[in-house]
Amino acid sequence: MRRKKKPKFLRFEIPNEFYLNSLGRIENAKNTLEKAKKGKKEVVFLKQGASYQWLKLKKIIDENKSKY
Repeated sequence: MRRKKKPKFLRFEIPNEFYLNSLGRIENAKNTLEKAKKGKKEVVFLKQGASYQWLKLKKIIDENKSKY
């Protein structure tokens, strides 16, 4: 039996204003993601190395929640 490969991506739900591209850069997603128009949170696939940057971003968002 072959071993099942681990997925290369992690899933995160993040606010409409931001998403992480596959390189882990923070980008403004309001105009680029179609789901944002529907007001849903995005499900974004990112490479595992980007999870740390998402945690940093989440901390920034949590600190400035009143702005969002």
